[in-house]
Amino acid sequence: MPCDLSPGSAHRTVGGARGGSGGARTPDSNAMQQQIHPQRKPAPRALHLVAYEQEYLAWYQRENSTTGEPFDPGPLVAAARRQWRQWPHLIAALERCTMRFPESLLYDHFVPRRVQRLSWKFAGTYFLDHTPWGEVALDVIHDPDNPGGFMIGGMEYFERIMTWPMNKYGDLVPPGAPGAIPRKQRAGAMRIAPLQPNDRPGQLPGALLARVRWHLHTPYATVLAAWHGEQLAGLATGWRLNGAACITTVVVRPDAPAVHTALAEALLAALGPDGAPCVVHASPAHVARWTALGFAPRYELLRVAGVRFAEAQRPAVALLEPPHWLGVFRLDRMASGLDRRPLLLEHAYLAQVYTEQGRVRGFYLPLLGDGLIVADDPAVGLELQRWLFPVQPQLLLPESSPVLEVLSARAAAVSTEAVCLVRGPLPRQAELLYAEPYGAADGAWAEE
Repeated sequence: MPCDLSPGSAHRTVGGARGGSGGARTPDSNAMQQQIHPQRKPAPRALHLVAYEQEYLAWYQRENSTTGEPFDPGPLVAAARRQWRQWPHLIAALERCTMRFPESLLYDHFVPRRVQRLSWKFAGTYFLDHTPWGEVALDVIHDPDNPGGFMIGGMEYFERIMTWPMNKYGDLVPPGAPGAIPRKQRAGAMRIAPLQPNDRPGQLPGALLARVRWHLHTPYATVLAAWHGEQLAGLATGWRLNGAACITTVVVRPDAPAVHTALAEALLAALGPDGAPCVVHASPAHVARWTALGFAPRYELLRVAGVRFAEAQRPAVALLEPPHWLGVFRLDRMASGLDRRPLLLEHAYLAQVYTEQGRVRGFYLPLLGDGLIVADDPAVGLELQRWLFPVQPQLLLPESSPVLEVLSARAAAVSTEAVCLVRGPLPRQAELLYAEPYGAADGAWAEE
C-alpha cells in the first residue's frame, strides 16, 4: 500500500482516527468543546520569548548575510594616502571596501562573516587617525586572490571605545543614551565606572563589603567605583524599582573629598536618567551637596540607642505568610512612597506581621538594613518594636514619630543620624515608619 507523505497527511490520519470521518468535526462536537472550555483562549506568547527570537534572528542574519550595506571608503582612503604611503598594497585593499557588514556600533566587517570563517588568515591591525569616525583600527587579512595579497577584513571604531560612556552593566553606549554614565576621565585622571565582581577590593570594612556584595548580585541595583589610577577612591550604591530610585551608599576616602559630588552625579545618571523620583538619607554635614543636585529635605532621622525593652505582650503578632503580602505591600507603599515589592520579598525571612480580624496593621522585616517596621497605629508599632530590641537595642526613627517621646524615656541616647531628602514627587507618610532600615548613605571611608 503506498504511503502518503504529502504535507498534512499525518494530521488527516490522526484526525480521521479521532473523528471517524477524515478529521472533520461535527457541529455537535464543536458545541460540546465550547461548553467544556467556554473561556479557553490561546495563551499569549511571553514577551521575553519574542525578544529572544528577535535577537536570535538578528544574530543569524548578521552571521549569514552576504549582501551587506553600501560603504564609501573615500574618507578612509584619503587618510591612508597621508599615513600609509609605505603600504600602497593596503591602500589598494582599502579602496575595494565598498560593502560593510555591521556587527555592532563598535565594529564593521568588510567581508561576509561566512567567508571569514572559511578563509580568515589574520595579518595584523593598522591604525588610521583623523577619519570621520576619529581613530579607527583596521584588521588586515591575507587574500592571495586579490592584487597585493591582502584585503581589509573589518574596522573597529577605536575612538568610540576610548570615549563612549558605559551603562550600569559595563557595556559601551552612545553618549546621551538612556542609562549612560558620563565618562569624565582621561589617562591619569579620576575615572568612574561600574564595579565588576572581580574588581571588588578586599580591604573594604565588613558592613560596606556586605552591602556592595548585595548590590553586585541584585539585578535592579547599581555599584559605581571611583578610581585614581589603580587606587579605589570611593564607592556608590543604589537601586531602582518601578520608576523610583534609592541611593544607599556614597562613601569616599578621607583624602579624596572632591570625589563625593562626581560619584553622586554619576549614580544619579545611572539610576534616574529620565529624572525618576529618588530618595537619599544624607548625613547633616552633606545636606548642602544633595540640595545642589535637586534634592529637598523632608525630615530628620534620629538614632534611638540603648533602649530598655519590655516583653512582647500581644498575641496578634505572627510569622509573615503569603496571604499577608498584599497588606504588607500596601502599608509599605503608603509609608515610603516607593513600590519596592521585590526588595521586601527578598528580605522576608523571620518577618512578622500584626493582624486583627484578618487585616494586616503592621509588619516587621529584621533583615532589611537596620530593620524595617511599618504600622498604622502607635500601639501596633510599639508592639512590633519589642520584637526588634532583643536582637538590636537601637533603631532609626523619623523626627515626627508618635512614639519618639516614649522611646526617648527608655533610651540611653538619642542623636540625629541623617536627613531624608527627596528629588521629584514621592509622597511619604513618615509617621507610619517605626523603624527605618537605611541610615546615612554618605560619609568618609570607615575603617574597622
